[in-house]
Amino acid sequence: LQDQLQFDAARNLFERALTITEAAYGESHAAVAVSLGNLATLYKEQKKYDDARRLFGRALTIHEQQLGNKHPAVALSMINLAELAMATQNYTGARTLLQTALSIHEHAYGPRHAIVADDLTRLGFLMKALGDYAEAQNVQKRALEIREVALGPAHPDVAASLNNLGSALYQTG
Repeated sequence: LQDQLQFDAARNLFERALTITEAAYGESHAAVAVSLGNLATLYKEQKKYDDARRLFGRALTIHEQQLGNKHPAVALSMINLAELAMATQNYTGARTLLQTALSIHEHAYGPRHAIVADDLTRLGFLMKALGDYAEAQNVQKRALEIREVALGPAHPDVAASLNNLGSALYQTG
């Protein structure tokens, strides 16, 4: 429903799922954080940024309390908050969150994992938004290198990385 832009119907279902999950597991369970993230994503798409920030923040707190601050679910919550920060042009906050998420994923999966490449891609977009085209180029190049090895040279994500690196190179002439 959210993908079909039926926001009210989607919100009702997400809220119902959240209510059920909280009743079943308690308000501080990791499954509740997932439901919070779904509803927050809807709010972000609707540009209800304060509501989205509150729910993403609550999801992050739950993940940190239940799973520890080095768990990949914590990194995902940070990425959600970072993308929201970028949407509201809070680039400094986004940078800190993305760098922390990257560190968590590198520790959890190793520095050459496709998820790490995804994090680098996000960081590259942020560096471009900040006007740091040299750093954008560096992180997009690293993302490309990881994806080529992890996914193979003909994977669509490799093509996306080629485009991202090309864009960063274009910005530097």
